[in-house]
Amino acid sequence: MSVKDLYKNLNNDIENISRRSKSKKTDSINKCFFESSAMDGIGLLDTEQIENNISLESFDKYFGESTARTAVERDSLEPLKDYEAVHSLRNAFGKPARLIEPEIGTHPEFKHLESDNKTSLGYVVTMFMDIIGSTKLGVSYSPEDVFLFKNNIITGAIETINAFDGHVHRIMGDAVMAFFRSQKNEEDDTLENSAIDAINCAAYFIEVMNEIVKPQITEIAEENIGIRIGIDLGHKNFVLWSKYGIPGVHEVTATSFFVDIASKLQHKAPKNSIMLGETLVNKLGLTTNDYLEYKSKNGEVDRYVIDVTAKDKSRLRYKQYVLNQSKYFSLLPHGTQPSRINVIITYSNDEYGLFNKIEYKNCASAIPKNKWVKFHATFRETYGEQYEALKFKFRVVNHGKEAGEKDNNDNHETEIIKKANEKENGVFVASHKERTSYKGLQHMYISVISNGVVVEKEIICSIFIQ
Repeated sequence: MSVKDLYKNLNNDIENISRRSKSKKTDSINKCFFESSAMDGIGLLDTEQIENNISLESFDKYFGESTARTAVERDSLEPLKDYEAVHSLRNAFGKPARLIEPEIGTHPEFKHLESDNKTSLGYVVTMFMDIIGSTKLGVSYSPEDVFLFKNNIITGAIETINAFDGHVHRIMGDAVMAFFRSQKNEEDDTLENSAIDAINCAAYFIEVMNEIVKPQITEIAEENIGIRIGIDLGHKNFVLWSKYGIPGVHEVTATSFFVDIASKLQHKAPKNSIMLGETLVNKLGLTTNDYLEYKSKNGEVDRYVIDVTAKDKSRLRYKQYVLNQSKYFSLLPHGTQPSRINVIITYSNDEYGLFNKIEYKNCASAIPKNKWVKFHATFRETYGEQYEALKFKFRVVNHGKEAGEKDNNDNHETEIIKKANEKENGVFVASHKERTSYKGLQHMYISVISNGVVVEKEIICSIFIQ
């Protein structure tokens, strides 16, 4: 299933708006023009058209006529719902069905603070997302279409947040603020799982922008539309949950340096990208050698979201990282390439899988160290194929600071040969086990080979280790 199939309602609605707008426009208004005197510093002047002696419409005239160009043909302005479709994300990441209707406002675990005027400490992963480049939509589209366009993006973001166990705290115009946390993760000291949920949520919605929104809006209006996302983690002792305001006009929210940092990261993020804070990155054991990059600004590396010097000469530096979207999304269920190799991943406390056996999905959560992970791979021949034997190659590639202290990152390979008479129900089967040893995002590559020729190229199994 592609991202377009996953978000089919959003895709269809954006396509309808774009098609409607395209059919209503004439050649003379394919691009927006502004008189410099009317919109100084905002407009776009097409010098080629000026040279061809095509006069520019005034901003007032253009804006006044724009509402008539894209009349809404949709039956209503009810927000679309992709919740059932996006809900399949939960299955892809091994999450149980979520039957609770999404809410906005106070996080469910801090509802008691609305009435008892107390405070509480508790970790949180904060995500800020906002739409950028939407200002000029109002002169290319009718107000109704602008509403539908922006609301589709916000609605899709909300549904994706809920699919990954996040909680929408606030909608602020073009922006959405969400919290990822659970009491269970706090008690089990598995804060990594909330961080992973937030990153996966963000990665999916960046892909929505790249595959659905950006191509269609660029084709019609050449708008520089996009989103920016900032995410960071605040540990329990550094996040205070409390009620702001007065009775009847209040909200329960989180106060923390790290919540504020997530907002700053969002503002500094490049278009259609995810910026991660230093605390979150360190918690997951990620490094710039794998799926992170430093932001580039004016040809120079921009490492810090905050870099200030106090009067006492002490210096506060807090690092920021850009997630490599294409590289990371290629690890996720809807980003991996189809393959005849099918793998079931499980882990347990012992090498033989007798105790606490749990199934694992790519990049879904963090597995503790010193667990045993089993990769159960199967390969089915197609019509006309008949191999006497096949070799399964299991190739480990480790990342992170801890693995980096070992020779060659402790990367290694294991080959398992299976003969035709060892097939199970007509299928070649091979299993391999590895112990979780290094914090970070680690990978198992699996391929199938016959007589030195690759029959099925490598697929990747990616696991977070805490």
